[in-house]
Amino acid sequence: MKLNKILFSAMVSFGILCTGAQTVSAAQVISPRSKVYYSNGQTTTIYSDPNLTQTTGKTLDRNVDQWEIFGEAINDAGQRTAVNLGGNQWISTCDAPKYHDIAEGSYVFNEAFSNYRPIQLYSDPQLTQPIGKLSTQYADWRINQVDFVDQSEAIYSIDVGNNQWASVEAFDYLLPQVVCVQPGTQLCDQLGHSTGKIIQNVTNMMYSTYGVKSIDGQLYVRLGSDQQWVLAQKVSPVA
Repeated sequence: MKLNKILFSAMVSFGILCTGAQTVSAAQVISPRSKVYYSNGQTTTIYSDPNLTQTTGKTLDRNVDQWEIFGEAINDAGQRTAVNLGGNQWISTCDAPKYHDIAEGSYVFNEAFSNYRPIQLYSDPQLTQPIGKLSTQYADWRINQVDFVDQSEAIYSIDVGNNQWASVEAFDYLLPQVVCVQPGTQLCDQLGHSTGKIIQNVTNMMYSTYGVKSIDGQLYVRLGSDQQWVLAQKVSPVA
């Protein structure tokens, strides 16, 4: 099955950062979106609750720098604020950015995928002034501006139109313009039925993307026609 290839080089970076706005409701606890927390030898304070109001009097062991995550807490913006390292031992993951740098356009992305969820919107890239929520009638959103923070390529928020800003962490997926797909990767149609595989005699193949969708509860990226979808977890942004 023939797919169009292109070469592209870009760095994609997402920071674990939290809004400076005041919390107006209790943190929502969800299943972990990542499996490991890296403490980098920091003796971080441990709390007994996801809202980080009750300290246990203990800190993380500085001799251990990788911890399994059993749950995470998110704020109204959809940003991760704390993680549970087991037995209701919660630590803060917030690091409020000091500098914001707004760039026009979508950077290296085609779109943001909300999966029809009502993600919180704000009138400012700092995410301090809530103005409503995304429509649940649509899943795909154009990225008009990107907010980089702390003089880095870490992305804090995106503008989905008319200065309606949302946290990048709140979206299920930001679709890269170009991805790398390894030979032998399974292809399927939009219903999840197998249609073939990426050919074996080419390595480190790079493709333009044309859409993202949820099929049977898993995210897929379209590389060409509706016969050429691959699992999102099988692709990687070109770096």
